[in-house]
Amino acid sequence: MKHIKIRTRRHADFVMPVVACATILFAIFAFTELAFAQRIQRIAATVNEDIVSEYDLQARMQVVVVSSGLRPTPQLRKRLSQQVLRSLIDEQLQLQEAKKRNVRVSEGDMRSRIAMLEKQNRIPAGTLDDFLKKIGIPREALMKQIRAQITWQKLVRRTILPRVTV
Repeated sequence: MKHIKIRTRRHADFVMPVVACATILFAIFAFTELAFAQRIQRIAATVNEDIVSEYDLQARMQVVVVSSGLRPTPQLRKRLSQQVLRSLIDEQLQLQEAKKRNVRVSEGDMRSRIAMLEKQNRIPAGTLDDFLKKIGIPREALMKQIRAQITWQKLVRRTILPRVTV
């Protein structure tokens, strides 16, 4: 019996530190993930009843940095941050106005604009998602931007152009 108790004790001496280390690592990982999630879910701006999240801001910053070909330094990100946030706020205001006037963007509108983007950037048709992954641009950030652009163009055509006389 002593032999079994010694093995059990050695096993316990080994298992307890391993369990303690695993618990500590799990706690650190969970805290880091929680902090990251809170940072992403933080509100960057409130636009009437809608919000622009920190995630929206960071994703759009990535679109701007990558599409401009600039080197993503902390100084550049800080400098661009306010400009990009202002752009997102303006976009949100435009979308709210379009919603009031029942302006909608169809899937066909989105497909046409995506096809045009692929052609302009010499990307094979139907491969935009792969291209975005490769260059590190979140798909949803670009899709939101495209939808907002189309929406605003439709609203302008519907409301302002009929009033223009030449």
